[in-house]
Order: sequence, then structure tokens, then C-alpha cells
Amino acid sequence: MWDATFILPKSIPAGSYRLTYHNGSGGSQGWTPIGAIAIAGSHIQPDRMFNVQEYGARGDGVTMDLPAISSSMKAAAAIGGGIVYFPRGRYLVSDTITIPPNVELRGEGRDLVNILWQESETPPQYLIYGSSHFALTELTLYASNHFHGIGNDLVSTSEEGSGNVRIERIRVRLNMYRGHLQPDQIDGRFRESLNASTGGFDTIRLGGENIKIVDCDIYGSGRSLFLFKPTHAYVARNKFYNGRWGWYSISGADGVIFENNEIIGGDLMSTGGGINNLGDQPLSRNVFFFRNHFELLHGWDREAVTSDAGGGYYYGKVTVESPHALSLQDVVSANPAARGGWKGAGVFIMGGKGMGQFAQIVKLEDKMVHLDRSWMVPPDDSSIVSITMMQQNYLFIDNEFIDAGIGVQFYGTSIGHIISGNKSTRTGGFTASGRWYQHFQPSWYCQFLDNEIIEGNIYRSGANNATLSGEAVIGAYGYQREPNTAPLTIGTVIRRNRLRSNAHIEVFGIDKRSPGIRDVIVEYNTVENADAGILIDEGSVGVLVRGNVLRNVKDVQ
Repeated sequence: MWDATFILPKSIPAGSYRLTYHNGSGGSQGWTPIGAIAIAGSHIQPDRMFNVQEYGARGDGVTMDLPAISSSMKAAAAIGGGIVYFPRGRYLVSDTITIPPNVELRGEGRDLVNILWQESETPPQYLIYGSSHFALTELTLYASNHFHGIGNDLVSTSEEGSGNVRIERIRVRLNMYRGHLQPDQIDGRFRESLNASTGGFDTIRLGGENIKIVDCDIYGSGRSLFLFKPTHAYVARNKFYNGRWGWYSISGADGVIFENNEIIGGDLMSTGGGINNLGDQPLSRNVFFFRNHFELLHGWDREAVTSDAGGGYYYGKVTVESPHALSLQDVVSANPAARGGWKGAGVFIMGGKGMGQFAQIVKLEDKMVHLDRSWMVPPDDSSIVSITMMQQNYLFIDNEFIDAGIGVQFYGTSIGHIISGNKSTRTGGFTASGRWYQHFQPSWYCQFLDNEIIEGNIYRSGANNATLSGEAVIGAYGYQREPNTAPLTIGTVIRRNRLRSNAHIEVFGIDKRSPGIRDVIVEYNTVENADAGILIDEGSVGVLVRGNVLRNVKDVQ
């Protein structure tokens, strides 16, 4: 139901194509436009081999092999690229391996080839680094004290652009706490790691387009994965171990498939991670999480998956200047003209005429906002608009969550997200919330379908780790804050979920004078062996409840 594969003709010319999709019924009315696809000419990766041992590498684990590795990479780069090949062995290095464009480092097999770094109190910023267009395959990497593991230019610094990185079948074992360290040494290294991010150094740190990470085993001391502005990224069949306070972060995405991965807490302080607009990104969209496994996430807020990033540009009245332009009455922003000019950010009609519509910013000029579309119902003097970052079209399908504070939570802006077919055991469950998060951020048109909470007893769980002990939930919330009186959460569907033990459904709009949530469907769910069934507060408006089954539930209200 959630994915489809189509074979393109080999003869199709390069160019941009509009796509339409047919739902299988309805004749000519069944076609839906779904965007565009760009077909580029194939990039031919040079395949000439450069054996590092022919350039002087010994691979004995004692001889310093970095000069020989560098010479072989230089020779490959001189002819436009190639494969730098590592025969069976243990290759000792002391500094960054800097990979030129169009060069692949390939081992005879990851069980046969180790690259290991000397112990150093001042390790290099990266163990392996390339600007773009490089690959790593069939290798194992070892280091004790380290900073970042594998990285590239997060933002383009050359005509070739960032990205185009392929990492396949590698094993990474980076542990800055390895060995007989004294407590003060451990503390010093930990504090140093937090200068890089709240999760420490990154084992894999990549940005740009066409990123591929498949069939890898990734273990590091901090954040396992940081993807910055990934476009057309494919991450599949990997094991990611989050280190001390470590997490994973996908920031400013536009087209990411993340499937059949394991995300495991490798430390008692490990947490989860999520998809976000951190790093001044106004837009994140089109992310597919499919059949992943999350487990043992105990640090920080314990979020297996969260959407995140607070702030915004404007809240208030607007004037329609043209079908694709608005003027703002009074700009008072904590983030003036930040986030790349706010291109791609959401313009949401929160209340009044046109409520529930959104557009995106093409260009922002102080008080003039140029939009990517016209309004079906134009706003007027009664309308209230919020401009904040956009997070749109996240699909979480058939994932499993065990021992975490929350399975999936949409925290702030969340438009058109779907949580379907997921399983939760000892997590806080699945939630969506419109709220004040350094700005008014809506949660619109999100759906919870066919999920299962197997074991709902929780400890130190829920949003922000706020629940000491209680039941897991499938919940939709609209957390009001003055001066806003418009609903923050609209159009939620909670359908056919199975809550087996110690879990219930919540729909809370908090403020009955200014309801925070409206237009919710709660239908055909099963709640069993729980303290409560379906809880709806007076701050919720227009909630349809039908066809639900409650068994052995203490409070059926």
C-alpha cells in the first residue's frame, strides 16, 4: 500500500518529467498529479584498480600506511578517478584519509581488511573525508579516541556540489572510551565530544544529494548518523548503535528512504533521534521510514523518533496583494530573515476565513510574502496566519519500537504525516501535537492507522520524558497559548489501532474557551486491559467516535 516500483524505459531521454499516478479505479478521475522527476545522464564511475600494496602499503598493522594510501588515491585522481583497492591486511594510519572526487576505497572484504588509527589525544577532525563523489565499500574501521568518523562537505563548496556518496558493506568500531582510562580522562573526552553536538561526534556525517548507505554495521561514541539537507538519500539494512548521549539526526530532508535498519542504544545514556529542521532549515519533507527496529533508548528524552525545530517568522493578520502574494501587517520575529530567507517555509491560515489551508514561501521580502500557490479560499481580515518551518509528508510504516520514551511523536509542525502498521512495546506510544514551540506550529491532517501497542506500561516516558509511570497512548493534542484562539491541530484520523495492554487513546485540546483541536475521527479501534479507553477533553471540537471496542477497561469515558 505504501510503496511502488516502476521500470523506466532505458531509452528515455534525460530531462524533467511530470508524474501522475492512477489509483486503480475511477477511470479518468483516478489520476492524481504527484510531482516531477528529473532524469539525468548516468555518471560513469571510473573502475581502474589501484592496489595500495603496489604503492608501498604493508598492511601489517605496524607500518604507517597513510603515505602509500595517499599515493594510490593521488594516482587514481590523476586519471579522473578509480578504485583504490586494499588486499587482506591491517592498515595503520595516523591522520585523515582525504578521498578525492570519483575515488572509491574498496577492501577485499570487511572481515579481511581493517583500517586502524593510532591512539592520539588530539585526533583529526575526520577519520575519512571527501568533498563529494566518493565511495567506501568492504572495509572495517577501528579507532579509539576520535572526533567525526566519515564525512563530506555538508554544503556545496565546489561546482560539483555536495553529496553523491556511497557507503556499502562497511563495519565501523569507534570507541573513545576504549582501554584503561581514568575517570578524569573519560570525563574530559565526553565533555570534548559535546562541543560537536548535543550527541557528541558523528560516526557518519554527510550532506547533499544522492547519499546511499546500505548493509553497514555502524558503532561510534556519539551520534551514529547525521544527514544534513539530504536529497534523494537511501539508507537501508544497516545497524546503527548510538553512543554516549548519541542519537541520529536527519535535518532539512527532501526525499529520504530509511528502511530495514536497526537503531540500538549502545550505551546506557543513548537516546533515539528524529527528523527535523535544525541548523536553520525552513523545509523538511518526503521521508519514508519503513520496517526499522528501534530499541534500548534510555538517555535524554528517550525519543525513538521525533520531529523537531522550534521558531517561526510571523503570526498575525495579512493582506492579499495578489493570488500568489501576501503582505504582513507587523513583523515581529525571533528569527528575522534567518533560515535561508525562509524559502520553503509554511504559511498556515490558522483561523478565520480560509482556515486549514497552507502554502509555501517562494520568496520573502520583509513584509511581502510570495507563495508557491494561490488560495482556494483567500484569507480576509478575520484570518490569522502563522509562518513557521514546514515539515510535511512523513510516513512511518511497519516499524517496531521497544524500550523508549516515545515511539513516534510529531512535536510542532506536522502536515500530512502517517503512522501506520507500527508496533510499540514499553514506549510512550504515538502522538501528534500542534503547539507553541518558540512560535505557533500546527499539526494538520495526520493519521494513525493499524498500529499496535503490545505492552503499554511505561516508566519515565512520554513527551519530554514527563511521565514517571503510566499508560502508553495514541494521542492528538492542541496545546493552546495566548494570544492564539484558533485550533492548532486539525483533521486527525485515529483508525483501526489495537491497544493490547495498559494503553489508551487521547484527544486533548486543553482550553475549552479556545479549543486547541478540532475535526478528529476516532473509529474502529480496540482497547483492552487498560485503565482508560478513549479520553476526550472539553478543548476538543468536532470529534467523531464510532465503532470502537473496549474490553476490560476500567474507565470507558
